[in-house]
Parts: sequence; C-alpha cells; structure tokens
Amino acid sequence: MTYGVTSRPGNLPAELTSFVGRRRELAEVKRLLATTRLLTLTGSGGAGRTRLALRAAAEVARNFCRSAPGEAASGVDICWNLYPYWWSRGPLGEIRRVLDTLLPLTAPDSEARGGCLWTAASLALIQNDFAVAQPMLAESMRIGRETGNAELVAATSGAMAFMAVYLQNRTEDELLSLAEAVTEYGRSGGHPMYEPIGLGYVCVVKMSLGALDDAIDAGERAVAKCRDAGELWVRGQILNNLSEAWRRRGDLERAEALAREGAAGKHDVGDRRGVALLVESLAWMACDRGAHSRAAVLLGYAQRLRESIMVALLGRHQALSERTVTTHVTNMLNKLGLSSRIQLASWVATSDGPAPDPSA
Repeated sequence: MTYGVTSRPGNLPAELTSFVGRRRELAEVKRLLATTRLLTLTGSGGAGRTRLALRAAAEVARNFCRSAPGEAASGVDICWNLYPYWWSRGPLGEIRRVLDTLLPLTAPDSEARGGCLWTAASLALIQNDFAVAQPMLAESMRIGRETGNAELVAATSGAMAFMAVYLQNRTEDELLSLAEAVTEYGRSGGHPMYEPIGLGYVCVVKMSLGALDDAIDAGERAVAKCRDAGELWVRGQILNNLSEAWRRRGDLERAEALAREGAAGKHDVGDRRGVALLVESLAWMACDRGAHSRAAVLLGYAQRLRESIMVALLGRHQALSERTVTTHVTNMLNKLGLSSRIQLASWVATSDGPAPDPSA
C-alpha cells in the first residue's frame, strides 16, 4: 500500500483529483446497488457519471470489506489510499467510525493492522485528538519495524513528527530523525513524493525552533521537487508552511505569493481543507499589513470551507503562538466593531457579493 498515490486495491483506478460533493447522488447510487447486480448511470457528457460510479464502487467495496470475514485487509488498503480525499473533504467522524470497526477485524501485528492504525491516527491528528493518536502511532511504528514495512515506518514517522511539533515533547534531534526517516524512504526507492514530504517536516521543525534560514532552505527544496513532478496536493501543504517561514522573516510579498500559489493548487485538486488553511495564512498576512477588513473576510471564507467538511476553524496547523493568533483575531474584530468570532461568522455569512478568490 502506498500513501494515497500509487498502489490501489482491486481494479479501481486511482483518483487524480478529489471527488467534489455529490453526497446525495452517492447515497442514492449505493442504495440502488443493494437492490440490483447491474446499475446504469445516465446523463450528458461531462456530467461526472464515471467519477460517481467509481466513488460508489470504492465505498461499496469498503463497506463489504468491513462486514465480510477475512476482507478487513482489503478495506484497510482502500482507506489508506483514500486518505488524501478524507483529509481534503471529510467527513472525518464518519471515516474514523469505519476504521474503528475495521481495526478489530485485522490480524494482530499484521501490516493491515498497522495501516489501519496509521490512517485512524492521522485523521485523529487533524481533529487535534492527540490522546487517541499517540498510542495508535506507537503501535503502528512497532508493527512497521517488526514486519519490515519501510513505508509504514516512514508514514508513521511523519505523523509522529507532526504531532511532536505541537506537543513539544521531543528534542530537535528526535524530530529531525523522524523527518529524515520520511525523506530517506523517498530517496531509497520508495514512493518519490516521500522525499519532499520529509523535507516539508524539516521545514516545520526548523521553523518551530526559530531556525528560519534552515526552514526556508528545506521548504524551497521540497517545493522544487513537487514542481518538477507536477504535483499539487503535497506542494500546497508545504507552500503553506514555507509562506509562514517567509512571513516570519518579514518578507510579506514573498509569503503572500507562495500562499496564493498554494491556494490555487489546492483549489485545482478540490482540497477544501487545504484552501482553508492557506486562506487563513493570507488572513494573518493581511493583518500584518493592517488590512483588517480583508483579513476578516478571508477568515470568514475559511470558516465556511471548514464548516463544509466539519473541521474546526483555527486548527493548529502552523507553529503559531497562541498570543500571535489572539492578537490578530482581536485586531480584526475590533476593526470591524465585532466582539466575537460568532458575530464575525454571522457577518460574513450574511454579507452580499461572491466569496473572495483566495489566489487573488
């Protein structure tokens, strides 16, 4: 199994972009599939029949693996490969419940169990559920090492590095060792995108320690590799952190250009959560320029995106201090004459005009 990119269980092709919405149609297709062995979808060309059929097939297969004895490992493979979609679009609670039912069906100390633990822990981290994620990652790492599954070790190392930056419970050497495990897997014949992912973790670690030159160097190298590969999803995440490093260096022009590039790429692949993160970064930069009204609109737009996938606003996605966040938000609210984020969200939701273009 390969982190959301190469290998696929069964004969379903990999999705190159995120599946956008259509939950009602998806539910209807799955309901009809339970009553017939052959279902034909009709519609005009370009309406998305193929994507809808493939998504329904993947979810029906996942549910079958969850309920059929002996098929849990295939279900885990499906969930592992769909991780980027759930990261981008949610709903996180739903898939975490699916993984909770799959986990007891996996064989003890098996690669399938390790993959299930990694996927469940990574989704828990998105919701800041560190207490749940920590023991899952510890077991996933043990299984990866005992079975010799280098990819599982690399993926788990990345999740551990992400978590440790925010819990501040590891030394610099330990954090960099985890990031290097991810990078080395990409260099040594594993999936090549692990190398920029690992460099992206180095960027985050160095930025959290105030080593901005090192953070920028690692981030720039990671982004260059993504550009060379024509990749957008990972690139957008790294651009978010790299833009924050340039912002801390005081180069707002460079920071904003990188954040806009990241937001445009995330928009192109339908990654709502990724767009929300980058729009929030642009909001902080607008605050730095004193453009508090623009910052408030951007923050409200990010909140609407997050609400659409049921992920809380102001997730701990960057190494921003609580004081920095509080100061920026307070300045925005005061400028608008608002006293709470709830009033801000209400104001944005009822304002006239189209939502702002995050790449503008």
